Amino acid sequence: MRLLILTDLNTFETGRLIAATLDLVERRPGVEVCGIVTTRPGEFRMSRGRAARRNARAGLIAALNPDTSLAGAMPRTIDLGRVAGRHGIPVVSPPGGDLNAPGFIGSLRERLGADVALSYYCTSVLRRPFLDAFAQVVNFHDGLLPAYRGLNATSFSLYSGEEWTGFTFHRMTEGLDTGPVLVEGAVPVEPGRGLLDAIAGKTAAAVAALPRVLDQIEAGAPGVPQVGEGGYFSRAEGMAMTSLERPTEVTAGELRRRLRAFWSVDITIGGRTLPVTRLRPSRPGRPLAIRTADGLVLEPDRVLGLPLRFYRG
Repeated sequence: MRLLILTDLNTFETGRLIAATLDLVERRPGVEVCGIVTTRPGEFRMSRGRAARRNARAGLIAALNPDTSLAGAMPRTIDLGRVAGRHGIPVVSPPGGDLNAPGFIGSLRERLGADVALSYYCTSVLRRPFLDAFAQVVNFHDGLLPAYRGLNATSFSLYSGEEWTGFTFHRMTEGLDTGPVLVEGAVPVEPGRGLLDAIAGKTAAAVAALPRVLDQIEAGAPGVPQVGEGGYFSRAEGMAMTSLERPTEVTAGELRRRLRAFWSVDITIGGRTLPVTRLRPSRPGRPLAIRTADGLVLEPDRVLGLPLRFYRG
């Protein structure tokens, strides 16, 4: 079985899943990764200095935020060129960034001979010609289906107050996140912990599930149809949650709920917009103080995980 990995977002999950897949395949007879495809190659170029700075910043964030572990704060540091070189596989990008271009689809089949495509955060909507070009196309989704289709599934599950947040490996269809389920799993949402730690825990569980995923793919298992009420979260809904131009119109509880679920919320205060990750009680008259709809006075305590003076620097 020749496996092709599709990815466009250089995230914590992407790095762990790609690395784990490559390591697993090397120990699995009859399976090989024949290439990695991305429409955003620039996202995956990581110099040693850039990686070191990101790691240092992650350590600082974990040290300054008691609700975030070091694992949860770890940044994106995967360099596809370096990883692919280590494993002897090519990284391919479609001309013009269109995965669905007929010529590109044909070249994938002829050049790489892949019969299975595995998507880890591929941002393209794959059309029928692409899906038909492979015996199987499987997607990793960061939410339980069908309740959390679409984007920001982890964040919306936290925002909804779920006690568990999950993931799904499913067969891809032309519908968004609608295909039959191969493997799913979930981790508990720990009290006092937020988005970054939920992602870290969920990713570890997804990595542990990869052998079962490959078993299902090798067996050609059809998967289980999704059951239950479907929900879909769009990019616009995510942006609405993470952008507040009038924070005085929401309660302190709502502000903290969004920060826990989405980690960073762009809050406009006094004409300035800051990517706030934590708020603290304050007093009226301070430069960045806001009075919430329920009368509490708060100000940013962390901006992208750092004290304001560190963030400015």
